[in-house]
Amino acid sequence: MAFAIYLRYRGEFQPEPPQILERNLNDPSVKFTCVDFVPSVIKRSGTVIPQFQVEYHSFNAIVEVANRWLIANGSVWEVVNCETIIILYKYNDNTNCYELKPNDCCFYIYGSEKNNILRALRLIPRFRFGSRMATKQIENKKINTNLMKFVLSLEFGSESALKNLIHRLKLKKSSNLFIEKKILILSQFRIFQPNVSDQFEDLDDIIERINHSIENDGINGRIISIESIAFDANFGWEIDPQTTLSTISNKNVFIVRVFFEENSCLTRQRDQIGVEDFHPRQLSRATFFKCPRFESFDQVIQRASKWLRRNPRKLFLNAQSIDIKVKSREKIFFKWVQSFNSKSMAFTEHGDYIKIFRMAYLKTSIPSDLLKPMILSTRIFLPSKQNDTINILLQQISDWINYRYDGIFHSDNRSTKAKKLIGPSHTIDVVDGGMRKQDRTLRLISAQTVSVFTKDFGNSCRSDIEKYANNNTFLANRFGSKNAYLFFSFRLFFNALSSSRSQSSPSSSIYTRSLQSTESLSTELSSLSLSAQKTETSNTEKNEE
Repeated sequence: MAFAIYLRYRGEFQPEPPQILERNLNDPSVKFTCVDFVPSVIKRSGTVIPQFQVEYHSFNAIVEVANRWLIANGSVWEVVNCETIIILYKYNDNTNCYELKPNDCCFYIYGSEKNNILRALRLIPRFRFGSRMATKQIENKKINTNLMKFVLSLEFGSESALKNLIHRLKLKKSSNLFIEKKILILSQFRIFQPNVSDQFEDLDDIIERINHSIENDGINGRIISIESIAFDANFGWEIDPQTTLSTISNKNVFIVRVFFEENSCLTRQRDQIGVEDFHPRQLSRATFFKCPRFESFDQVIQRASKWLRRNPRKLFLNAQSIDIKVKSREKIFFKWVQSFNSKSMAFTEHGDYIKIFRMAYLKTSIPSDLLKPMILSTRIFLPSKQNDTINILLQQISDWINYRYDGIFHSDNRSTKAKKLIGPSHTIDVVDGGMRKQDRTLRLISAQTVSVFTKDFGNSCRSDIEKYANNNTFLANRFGSKNAYLFFSFRLFFNALSSSRSQSSPSSSIYTRSLQSTESLSTELSSLSLSAQKTETSNTEKNEE
């Protein structure tokens, strides 16, 4: 396939700049969008050679491009989430080569072939509150809220990796853990000896090392997101997380990336981070003819929302749905149940998977009575056809926001035109808290690009995708020897705040990830502040009890 990529370059090769895919940023009717920073080819060979001789921009180079974009646009836009996405290729019969399709939602995965993927950076922006005032302050050099820096990429590595400036990861050997700090074109390396030398460290060990870096001024700014990413490994379990061109591999290793906004006016004073995994509970055991049945993803997120309300000093940052490999089965109370370790950092591809909900949070020292309650609500937007694009999904999200804001969403007697406008996208209003939908104000706090694997689908494409995205949290032999479809969708996370004014101090809004008071939310339509009727916070707390 790599040779087919070269066929486009008949003449002298010229390196390509990274692509910046802006989607309707200047359209005032757009209420949700994303900006993708996609690597391009910077080096190729003129001979028939193995596929990875085609060289793309490194991930650090892509982050530098994103930083320059934020310098130019940071006075208007703030970043809600940063994430590493994968983009696949499709074969073009007209040009006889594989072409990158960054705007497509559906891809066919051939189980018998190697499938090349390209890793890119996606920013989920929203209009910065009080952007005129922010622009004035920046011009006066009072604050600098423009720069988002890619900060930490935590991997395991051998001593030779440092010499070659290549991140490597080896199993059952004494190894080092590198923390990479990327600030524009400067990079520094710090080496930490792992506590366990004969196996991979788990997720808790890596989070502990990140917190150690925070305590020692390793992160100076507002943490935006913490993501776990699976990288393809070779036969020796070696990885290079800076490489953007790779394949869907049989061996994979998780790394952790932390994105933060440097020199932010919302800088927290060394708040430590944490990660909490929520697993679907097994409802029925497996038989010879049937797979085990687990909770739906809605139910998993419900428990996560309740956990947030019980732990008000743990502030939501971002969340991911991650497929975790099922290692084995255990016999508990005379029944065989599926066993898995969500904190494990390495897995092989073929086998069964469990979809978990991983939530990253900040541990704040602010008294809980000064913090606003968090009621987590989420909605997933799915493609309805195989030829749907990312732009169609973004338009669907904007239509839903406009529709809900106009108050039609709350009406039981919706017209056929209104139903067609919204479509059957799946909504999860996770927790009532004693409030009706119209009594709440939604505030966008994060968003995620969700990969949905499906074996096949029938006449209703959307319903089958929805089944795999939400109901089927257990995936039997995700690829195996069979082919599969891969769909991309968007999951939005909201804080379903009460519309009444909180009793907390004015400064507490900074620490709740809401960033503004509810009065500000009602006037900021472009920031996804969806206002409705007011209700009393005391009623919410009473109903929760």
